[in-house]
Amino acid sequence: MSEIDIKEWLILASHDADTASLLIKQKGHADVIIYHIHQAIEKLLKALPSPRHSILGIIFLNMAAVNSVS
Repeated sequence: MSEIDIKEWLILASHDADTASLLIKQKGHADVIIYHIHQAIEKLLKALPSPRHSILGIIFLNMAAVNSVS
């Protein structure tokens, strides 16, 4: 996978994480929030090498949670 492909997956993942964050702030439906979080994780994992993806996915989720609070 090229560096451009990786960047695209990360951008798409951040869009889903941003959407989930907005829905959380607006007290949106939990199933839709979970869907966008799931999509963000899927796209993040596609951008990362497989041996380390689970740990980096957890880091990404923690970063998204911290950003949604501020």
